[in-house]
Amino acid sequence: IIMVAIIMIVSVVVLSRYEIGGDSFTVKRAAHQMAQDLREAKEMSISVRNLSGSVPIGGYGVRLETGQKSYIIFADNDGSGSYSTGDEIINQVEMEKDVFIQSIDSGSPLNIVFIPPHPEVIIDPSPPGEYVTITLYFGGITKKVIVNDAGLIKVE
Repeated sequence: IIMVAIIMIVSVVVLSRYEIGGDSFTVKRAAHQMAQDLREAKEMSISVRNLSGSVPIGGYGVRLETGQKSYIIFADNDGSGSYSTGDEIINQVEMEKDVFIQSIDSGSPLNIVFIPPHPEVIIDPSPPGEYVTITLYFGGITKKVIVNDAGLIKVE
């Protein structure tokens, strides 16, 4: 009986730690996927990628909103520097499980647009400093995606 109790206690401890670790990896994967999608939008602008036979005037961007479990990659067809009605959605990305955007320090909705060919970076609304921080949340764990005004993208 004592041996069974010890095995059960060890099992509970191991399984609870496994779940916490799983949550951590879930948020980490979502943050890296978001960073990769931002880099994809940047790459499409650098390579001056054609979409429906022409290059979008305003380049390519990503739109994110606080509290959402998804975000969109779009072509800025009207050159407004943010997602609007005439723009084309390239992809709507659903984050895994229940990961969501907890906060955006410059405000929500956030548009990060890369204008070809350099690319020039537009962050709208403008961040309080030289970069914007997007915080993802899942299961009590957060991960940050940071984009600076030169287009450097990193995960912390």
